[in-house]
Amino acid sequence: MREDGTLLSRTPFGKDLLGNKFTGGQAYKERQGNPTGTYLTNSTTTDGIKHIVSYEYLDDLHLFIIVTRGYDEALYAFYKIRTYASISVAILTLFILVAALATHRAQKALLKVQQSYQHLALVDELTTVMNRRAFNGKAAWRKHRDTHY
Repeated sequence: MREDGTLLSRTPFGKDLLGNKFTGGQAYKERQGNPTGTYLTNSTTTDGIKHIVSYEYLDDLHLFIIVTRGYDEALYAFYKIRTYASISVAILTLFILVAALATHRAQKALLKVQQSYQHLALVDELTTVMNRRAFNGKAAWRKHRDTHY
């Protein structure tokens, strides 16, 4: 593009655009006073899609070189990685959730077994009355309580 906004070349070739002035376009406005830069368009007059635009002024030729790429096309690799990362995080979260649930169930089962063994250790199976171990434990606890309170 010349300094006056006239388009000299375009790829893909657009015969109807060559030689037209784009002084009202965003590309012309963005580059005024800036020899180089990058900006994001909402849409363009040529194809109507969002673009990432980079430009640089060539002093020797008095021309602006403007390079554009479709926004979605430029960020496709990022979108792809983001999707894979999201799926990976979801799978990892599910795995951790399943592991936590399994651990919780194992702890509950262990507590039941521990309570069962404690009951077997302190109660006579035949009479279901406290055995000597339980009686001595209660007596020791009461003695400890009475001496400390």
